[in-house]
Amino acid sequence: MTTKQNKHIEVVISSLSGLNIMSLESCKEVCNVLKDYFTEVGTTIIKKKEDLEKLVQKKPDLVFSGIKYVGFTKSSLLRDSKNKIWLSEYLDSKGINHTGSQVGALKLEFDKVLAKKEMQKNDIKTSPFFVALPGQYKKDVELPIPFPVFIKPIYEGSGKGVGADSLVTNFEEFEKKVESIYEEFKNPALVEKYLSGREFTVGIFDEGNGKKTAMPVEMIAVADSDGNKILTYKAKKDDDERLVPVEDSREFKRLSTFAKKAFTALGARDYGRIDIRMDGHGDLYFLEANLLPGLNPRKSYFIKTCKRNSEISYENILLRIVEIALKRGA
Repeated sequence: MTTKQNKHIEVVISSLSGLNIMSLESCKEVCNVLKDYFTEVGTTIIKKKEDLEKLVQKKPDLVFSGIKYVGFTKSSLLRDSKNKIWLSEYLDSKGINHTGSQVGALKLEFDKVLAKKEMQKNDIKTSPFFVALPGQYKKDVELPIPFPVFIKPIYEGSGKGVGADSLVTNFEEFEKKVESIYEEFKNPALVEKYLSGREFTVGIFDEGNGKKTAMPVEMIAVADSDGNKILTYKAKKDDDERLVPVEDSREFKRLSTFAKKAFTALGARDYGRIDIRMDGHGDLYFLEANLLPGLNPRKSYFIKTCKRNSEISYENILLRIVEIALKRGA
């Protein structure tokens, strides 16, 4: 029988619409695993500001983060709101250790434009881009990047707002997609030069002191009627894509080195994912990051990167995340 560590781990999620990185179902699975290894494992569901105060009063040894931020008014819940309460920042201010990255890295990851600018500062390739609002450009010659382009929301994750219509080849399609993103998400669209090569996601464990483990997998979407392989929101939701281990040792090393560099440039820690796409010549480009990835044992890309690269169990993945964070607080 495993001797439990005398630690209090509190798993934190939210019932506020659209804020959860970790679902209630995943939260229960995480708790069930941790209860076998730690003396006290609880759950805090953030509904109002008082719940944050009660969390601090519990004085946990570690918060296992299942949300990036909370907001308690309608306006503060908006993606571009300046009135968010970032959980990592709040916990750091109270001296409470937590899993995952700190607020500076999460703000970069959350805003795809800021993340891409950070890559540029660090000489890490990312596709040329601009931001567009409906009606901002009157004709195709005004666009900063020639067609084809790829259009998606600035803030959303999990493929939200990405469909077959995200690959745009003319001005009419451009206007329609920018308009649809604004209507659905109330924010400008991110427009990137389209990269026609293969796509990868790289899971990363960061043990600290410069030691990082990278776990790349290729993500292969089902080709549409035009032969384009786009990881749409629907494809991700339906699990239609295939995740394939990277067998070639040189490609493995190249992807791992690139992903670690991007992870470091964002100031990330503990664990996360870096998404990468190749152009037609095989050069690597940063797409986006997920520094607080979902941990659903069956659907999480992060969990799949771990399992495709080693025989590590779901249980051991969670324990590794916790142990990395606890070492920091020791």
